[in-house]
Amino acid sequence: MHLRFKSWAKAILLLMFYLTSVYSFGAILETEEEDYIEISVFLSVPKIGGTEMPALIEDNNIFLSVTELFGFLKIKAEVTSGFNKVEGFFVDEKANYVIDRVNNTIEYNGKVYALESGDLVRSETQLYLRIKYFGEIFGLECSFNFRSLSVTLNTSVELPIIKEMRQEQMRKNIRQISGEIEADTTIGRRYPFFRFGAVDWSIASSQEIGGKTSSRVGLNIGTALAGGEANVALNYTPGTPFILREQYYSWRYANNSQKILKQAIIGKLSTNATTSLTSSVLGFQISN
Repeated sequence: MHLRFKSWAKAILLLMFYLTSVYSFGAILETEEEDYIEISVFLSVPKIGGTEMPALIEDNNIFLSVTELFGFLKIKAEVTSGFNKVEGFFVDEKANYVIDRVNNTIEYNGKVYALESGDLVRSETQLYLRIKYFGEIFGLECSFNFRSLSVTLNTSVELPIIKEMRQEQMRKNIRQISGEIEADTTIGRRYPFFRFGAVDWSIASSQEIGGKTSSRVGLNIGTALAGGEANVALNYTPGTPFILREQYYSWRYANNSQKILKQAIIGKLSTNATTSLTSSVLGFQISN
C-alpha cells in the first residue's frame, strides 16, 4: 500500500507539471502574437479643449477609437454589435459614412476608400482606426507625440462641437446684455406645516408733568403655517378696550409652480380702494 501511494502521487505530480507547462507555453505564444498595446492618450483640440482617449500603439503607429473621438467632437456615430461597423453622418446629414472592418473599407460622402490590412483593429469594446485616415478622409489632421502620449487634432471643418460652443457663447452674451443672471445653484423652497419664525415686541410710553401718561404695546409674530406664511400684529393701549378690527392678521400661500392656484391670502387685506375705509377689509384673495 505504501508503494502504491507513492506511484499515484508521482503520477499526479507529473500530470500537474505537464498541464502547467502547456498553459505557460500557450500564454507565451499569445503574448508574442499580440503586437498592439492598449493605452490612454490625451487628445487636444485647439479652441475646444482636450480629453483622455483610448488608443492602440503598434511600433510607431497609433490607432484611435472611432466612437470615442467622434463622440467627443459631437459627430453622430452608431456602432453595430461586435464592433465590426460604425456608421453615421459627418457634420452634414447628407454626408453619410460607414467604417466597415469586415470589408476593410470606409465609405464616406459617396466614395469608397480601401484600407490596408491592419488599419482597422477591433477590441472587446472599441473599434480603432489608424490615425492617418482621420486626416486623409475626414479632414481631421492628427499628430501624435510619443514622448508625451498626446494627440493634437487640427481641422478646418466646422465641427458640431464648435457650433455648440459658439451658440452657447451667443446665449451668454444675450443674457449679459439683457441683464439676466444665471444662478449656479437653485435651492428649492420647502413648505413645512409649522415652523416658528420670529417675534418682535415694542413698548412705548410718554409722560407729561402734571398730565396723563400714555403707553402703547406692540407684538408682531411671524411663523410658517400649513405651507404658507402667517403674520400677526397686535397693538394694545392700556386703559382702552382691545378692539379686534384694529389688529392685523393674515395667512399667505405662494407656489408659482402650481397651475390652478398659485397664490392665496386669507385675513386682513390691503386694497387699492378709491374711497376712504374706516377699517381694513377682512376676507380672502386667490390668484393663478
